Amino acid sequence: MRSREPKLNLRSVGKFIIDLKQLHKKVFFYRSRVQENISRLQNRLAQVNEPLLRNEILRNIKVYEGLYNSLVKVEALLEVLIIKLETIGFINVTSNDIATVKEVLSKMMSDVREIPDLSIVLEDLVDRANDILDTFPESRSMLLPDVEEAKKIISEAEVVAKEKLKETYLGS
Repeated sequence: MRSREPKLNLRSVGKFIIDLKQLHKKVFFYRSRVQENISRLQNRLAQVNEPLLRNEILRNIKVYEGLYNSLVKVEALLEVLIIKLETIGFINVTSNDIATVKEVLSKMMSDVREIPDLSIVLEDLVDRANDILDTFPESRSMLLPDVEEAKKIISEAEVVAKEKLKETYLGS
């Protein structure tokens, strides 16, 4: 069925994939910074004996670990989306593929809401997916995102994220 759908604007799809890659690099940068902060706090914790200060440091470590886990998940989701779109080849990307990617990106929003820099870029990518889909108004009315495919992508990304967490000292 893929061949019966109209092909999307190649320039728009290409730029969309590039922007997904740039967001992936940003998420990687933030994840690295959060990991450095956790290490720094853990080192500080080892040097502190005062109970109130230790509790505050432990609380901060927990907050950073939660953020770290969210960033690992988002990073893995972006990797899976990028690989999916590149495997299809941007020449063969259809409106259903973009709708599925948009669905996954929308579900990702809750994982990065604490980081305005990332959430703004993610919102922009969702808007750009809508813009790409709007170039085909005739298919827009009958276009529904493939929720099962989106769930499959999210599941694949969760497996990747768990593996990444196992590779770090935060996992297990």
